[in-house]
Amino acid sequence: MYKPNRLKPDPKPEKVLKAKKPYKYIRKPTGEAEVFKMIWEERPHKSQIGGEKITEAKPINFLHVLPKAKNKYPEFKLLKQNIVLGTAEEHRLWDEGRETIRNNPKWQWMFELEETLIAKYKQHRKEYP
Repeated sequence: MYKPNRLKPDPKPEKVLKAKKPYKYIRKPTGEAEVFKMIWEERPHKSQIGGEKITEAKPINFLHVLPKAKNKYPEFKLLKQNIVLGTAEEHRLWDEGRETIRNNPKWQWMFELEETLIAKYKQHRKEYP
């Protein structure tokens, strides 16, 4: 006996789309944007390390001398002295390639500033535990 449906598969059921749930996490403002804006207005629009011209005030162009990652120096996260204008490549080198720039003369002032800020941070922590 011949069954016509045997060679043709059953049609796929129509896919039902579920409604998307709204995104619940709301990022809390850190205050960095305001500090970056103030620095952009106060300082010349060029890299403080290499002197290259910076045309836009993007977050990648603001380097934290003392890292803000891992919340190691939370009180100095918004300190203007701790933020330097630089290019995206300089930002990457400062965050990820310190061994390659340690002996470079144009970076020496950054390492000296870092030591000064660490000493200042330690003093700050002693005064305000």
